[in-house]
Amino acid sequence: MERPLGRALVVVETVARWIIVGAGFTGTRIAQKLAFAGGNQIIVTRRRHGDALAAAAAAGAHVTALAVDLDDATSCAALTQLAAGAVIVHSAPPSSNAAEANLLTACAAATRIVYISSTGVYGAGHGQVVDETAPIAPLSHAGQLRAAAEARLQQECNAAQVPLVMLRASGIYGGSRSLIGRARSGMMRIIGDGSTIVCRIHVDDLASAAIAAGRSTVTGAVNVSDDDHASMRAVTEGVCAALGLATPAATPAEAVTGELAAMLLANRRISNRRLHDDLGVTLEYPSWRTTLAAELAALGEGLSAKSAS
Repeated sequence: MERPLGRALVVVETVARWIIVGAGFTGTRIAQKLAFAGGNQIIVTRRRHGDALAAAAAAGAHVTALAVDLDDATSCAALTQLAAGAVIVHSAPPSSNAAEANLLTACAAATRIVYISSTGVYGAGHGQVVDETAPIAPLSHAGQLRAAAEARLQQECNAAQVPLVMLRASGIYGGSRSLIGRARSGMMRIIGDGSTIVCRIHVDDLASAAIAAGRSTVTGAVNVSDDDHASMRAVTEGVCAALGLATPAATPAEAVTGELAAMLLANRRISNRRLHDDLGVTLEYPSWRTTLAAELAALGEGLSAKSAS
């Protein structure tokens, strides 16, 4: 079936089997959405069998668990027959340099690979809009690992002639990583003057993007971020106001270093044009405000006028 989506055309295909490799926070949510929709065979993998069983149980009935260690070619071989004609969602964190080669050796007959990557592969945004053409210049070690994994995966997919789409996700939140939970636990912070833009994506919307990518013919990098380029201060003040909490005192920028500094001070306005136009994704949570209202409603609390303004 074909349907026009803005400036692009996505061919929606029926997928008989999905394999979610590395079913952690995001991967399990993808499996849950697929299981709820029905009509697909779903396999979730983790390095340890017990973790795979837990992910399968959390995803829903009729989801199969499989222990797969991407660093072990023999372990990956368990995917070979299952991967034929399947969509592989690679949501495992970067590990060894052999992981992507092992995966593609086992999954060379897959329909396509969807890789859950990160906007951390980009450099500093200086408050400007960053799209998929921006240079790969990661500021953090985690970003460097993601960039290296992307490059290896692209090379392996090219060699195996398996289509690849890389979903570069902004900061993932929602579910157990709720705005309310972070505020009440004191995890929300304002760094410096708080004007830095920190882009986000709700885990449910990231899961929807992964499923859309698996059903499409889109390839290459696609940023997955919400529509609201909000500053650190705006979000922290808004959430705290809605909960009747005092806004935390600002932390001097020079006091924040390492991975946290790279994440919180990158100041990127992530463009999600391809997400909307090419993948045809309509966000359930286009803004942190939408998410906050939903979280408060789930708790039976109202959204204050100040936080909603």
